[in-house]
Amino acid sequence: MTEEQLAALLHLKRYEQAPPEYFDRLLNDIHRRQRADVLQLPLWKIAVDRALTFFGVHGSGHISPAGALITAMVIAMAVIELMPHARKIPRKAEVSTPPPELVGGEPRYVIDARPPTYERPWSF
Repeated sequence: MTEEQLAALLHLKRYEQAPPEYFDRLLNDIHRRQRADVLQLPLWKIAVDRALTFFGVHGSGHISPAGALITAMVIAMAVIELMPHARKIPRKAEVSTPPPELVGGEPRYVIDARPPTYERPWSF
């Protein structure tokens, strides 16, 4: 092929355009091939790869170990908070109620200014 023929061919190709549906079909084909490649891998390799990606081992810097530590701490706190045997339930002997004051031979009960609540306090 001579230089003139090559120049003429390139001149023709410059004005050539793909049909509108070509790029959508190309994107779908690429996604299909990627999924087919992933499905050929063993399940444990997929799980390890996703775990490493989640914790950012692939080079996101020094923040990723801190993020993994914070995530582990939040999960541990949630598990401890939800465990029923971790809550301390006071026994009757440990609960101390002050004896009523005697006024004129009859007990006088003092009502607290704030009523008791059974909700758990917000604390970590």
